Amino acid sequence: MAAFYVETFTAPSTWVSSSDPKYSAGQWDFGTVEGTRNLPGEQTLIMRKAAKHHAISTLFSGPLDPANQNIVIQYEVRFNTPLECGGAYIKLLHTAAEVQPTHAPFASESFSNETPYVIMFGPDKCGDNNKVHFIFRHKNPLTGAFEEKHLKTPPRVPLDKKSHLYTLVLRTDETYDVMVDGVVKAGGSLLEDFTPAVNPPAEIDDPTDSKPADWVDAATIPDPAASKPEDWDESQPALIPDPAALKPDGWQDDGLLMIPDPSALQPADWNVEEDGDWEAPSIKNPVCVQVGCGKWSPPMLSNPLYKGKWEHPKIPNPAYKGVWAPRKLPNPDFYVDSAPHALTPMGALGLELWTMQPDAQFDNFFISVGSDSEAAAKRFADETWLPKKSLEAEPGEDASLVDQITFQVTQNAVPLAVFVCVLFTLLAFLCLRKPKGESANAPERIPRSRQEKKATVNKQDNGDSNKRKEAEKLAREESSQDDEVDTSAEQDTLRKRTGKN
Repeated sequence: MAAFYVETFTAPSTWVSSSDPKYSAGQWDFGTVEGTRNLPGEQTLIMRKAAKHHAISTLFSGPLDPANQNIVIQYEVRFNTPLECGGAYIKLLHTAAEVQPTHAPFASESFSNETPYVIMFGPDKCGDNNKVHFIFRHKNPLTGAFEEKHLKTPPRVPLDKKSHLYTLVLRTDETYDVMVDGVVKAGGSLLEDFTPAVNPPAEIDDPTDSKPADWVDAATIPDPAASKPEDWDESQPALIPDPAALKPDGWQDDGLLMIPDPSALQPADWNVEEDGDWEAPSIKNPVCVQVGCGKWSPPMLSNPLYKGKWEHPKIPNPAYKGVWAPRKLPNPDFYVDSAPHALTPMGALGLELWTMQPDAQFDNFFISVGSDSEAAAKRFADETWLPKKSLEAEPGEDASLVDQITFQVTQNAVPLAVFVCVLFTLLAFLCLRKPKGESANAPERIPRSRQEKKATVNKQDNGDSNKRKEAEKLAREESSQDDEVDTSAEQDTLRKRTGKN
């Protein structure tokens, strides 16, 4: 297994809470949340307090260097109250002072939102803002400055009380995948899918250039030679009352939309002195519902005489010069980084969060590197996340089957396709294969029993008298044998009754 870092919280903890005063009201625990379903021996990292800032981190045993190797970052989150406002993302942190000279070397006790990070990944929601973040801080090769690159179209966060698996894959071919529960929700190119782009444009607008005062950028103009036709009537309305419409019979101009219910009766125990005058409840006037009430107006129709306001037709503008744009200059900040996956080495993992939902749980952190990193992360998820999903399934929900099939299909698409092809080929072969010893020209099987002989004779030629006689003979033989069997049975019964052998 190509595991670089594994944390299941079953061993002594190396995590350290920040001592920054900003996080003094936050509380981290290790264990399980009361009232939740947990696997035997399961331990998690719990963010306890609602509406409080929390910060905690742990150091890796060595630097995590993305250069020239694939990296997979994976972990689980469970909100025991559906997420409304808060984050559950993680940060992979810079730890060397030379990376950011303005910052001191990393120390878990001083970890805060100001601590430089390399990758930020995971769920975050508040109001309409709902996304699984993927942000990486890219180092400008010319200036050495760092700039955040945000995924343009991040996936949404599942909003329930179950454990969800978040996986980020970074590859040396400059591609990435963001996965939720083993399913790719976003994926593509590190060079194309982020804003601002990794590489700046080669040219920029000249800031000193401006559009000339005589520049004509109108592509068309009103035709000066055109004039409104004499019969053009602008006074006609777009809609007119339907002249053929008639007021429906029974329409009540003064009818009330609501009337007292004529079927309602005053309750027997109604006391006028105590309860006041009784009034029947109101119902919709059935006449208004079926026919109509109020002032009647005929429906409106399109006016065939309507032409609207006359306008000059457009013609091409002979003075048109095109859309103006400032001239371009070479970008002095231009560079080409063809390998943005080779991020700055990372030395720690941290959670710096605020949430309105208490008792959020984190578990099964897994970071793998190398060519086997994706397969290693999947194997780890099979062992840790899939059993938990099955355990958390609601009554009547076959999560054990559905989740595993979905997870396995999405992770093993190519092997599954090969298996299906082989299976169908084998079934087709078995269906088309002739039984052993039987050829296409094999003679018809000769019937062995009297019933088969009789059926065959009758079928071959019902009009053949000789064959008909043979059938009658077979029938007599069968009848005789049946009589013999019946007689023998009667004799056996008689011997048993008389006690004779």
